[in-house]
Amino acid sequence: MQKNKNLLDLARRLFDQEYQKARKVVPFTDLIQINGGGTPKTGVKDYWGGSIPFFTPKDVGDPITLETEKYITEPGLAKCNSRLYPKGTTFVTARGTVGKLGLAGVPMAVNQSCY
Repeated sequence: MQKNKNLLDLARRLFDQEYQKARKVVPFTDLIQINGGGTPKTGVKDYWGGSIPFFTPKDVGDPITLETEKYITEPGLAKCNSRLYPKGTTFVTARGTVGKLGLAGVPMAVNQSCY
């Protein structure tokens, strides 16, 4: 019985030590990067119809977005305020359907309605 009590006490002490480490409070922005997007000029045909998925709030997947409604070209990416975000990036909608989350299943750019 004493061995069990000693083991239980040891387990509680170890848990308490680890829990205290995990409770460290840090600013949210220390854990994530918040970046925006942008749309290349829609009137420039050379910017559209390429192979780069272009995420908008309409493209929120369940749970992962693999394809988008619109695609842009390399010149389109160079002329918008978005970068090519890697697979696994979480997008948060900021207009229209505010607060929906999309997880990029492939590298993609994002419009200005998302972060």
